[in-house]
Amino acid sequence: RGDLAMILRLNSERLAHNQNTR
Repeated sequence: RGDLAMILRLNSERLAHNQNTR
């Protein structure tokens, strides 16, 4: 199962996006 890996990846991308938009 790669559910956790997928969630972690999505979290990372979202965090990067948030920092970028800041």
